[in-house]
Amino acid sequence: MIFVPEFNPPETATSERLNLVLFPTDQAFSDSDYEAVMESKEFLRRWSQSSWPEDTFTAQENHDDLKLHIDDNHTHRAYGYMIYTRDKKRCLGSLYVNPVHIWSQYHDLVEGQNPEEVLDARIDFWLRDSVREELEMIFVYFLADWMREVWKIKAAIVSRDTLTERNEWIDDLELPLVCKLKSKTTGGLTLLYKI
Repeated sequence: MIFVPEFNPPETATSERLNLVLFPTDQAFSDSDYEAVMESKEFLRRWSQSSWPEDTFTAQENHDDLKLHIDDNHTHRAYGYMIYTRDKKRCLGSLYVNPVHIWSQYHDLVEGQNPEEVLDARIDFWLRDSVREELEMIFVYFLADWMREVWKIKAAIVSRDTLTERNEWIDDLELPLVCKLKSKTTGGLTLLYKI
């Protein structure tokens, strides 16, 4: 189990090939994170199946949101990471290692296996608009290695029925579908693919 106080999540992950580094969410980077969020707001609304971020979303609200992710890290409810260029000057996106045991509070199982029975975690991530097309698919290979070799867990990446481009390359990679979950509030579909 990784969502317990005894678990020590990895501090960083670096890829020279992709020129990126992942590190735990840090409010000191909120300005550059906010820039990436607002550049990608249309995608993020489809990704989150919500109206977030609103057009009026402020840098202070983003700073406050990051604090919630930091609190999750400290309490082991989930683990949030920032994705940056290796020099930590440009935010490329964010990644969240989330538990699967709470899925039934928010979703109904439509197809596939009960995620609690086959997964240790689900991985939600987004990349900013200006790098997503070139980086997203190759990032998943990096992510799969990191989960398997460092975290040592069985994980699935998250997609949504509205993320057409992501779903296309997932099909190309022939990633196995674990399940489809339907939101109890929005009706949107969440798709979990084994990595």
